[in-house]
Amino acid sequence: MKMSNATYDVLKKVCLMITPLVAFILALTDVWGFAWGAEAAATISAVGALLGACLDISSKNYHAEGEE
Repeated sequence: MKMSNATYDVLKKVCLMITPLVAFILALTDVWGFAWGAEAAATISAVGALLGACLDISSKNYHAEGEE
């Protein structure tokens, strides 16, 4: 899997924003009693884990090319 630098940078920023977003959603769920907060937080966390794995694979492939 190869990504352009721009794609990698955008996805990295998204991943870095996911953790605070999950905390924010869970906090609002508790305060306002939203019924869907746990589901939304779990979904966002799963997407973040997937993006993180894709970024890690892309980074390893990029660094492996430089060693050849």
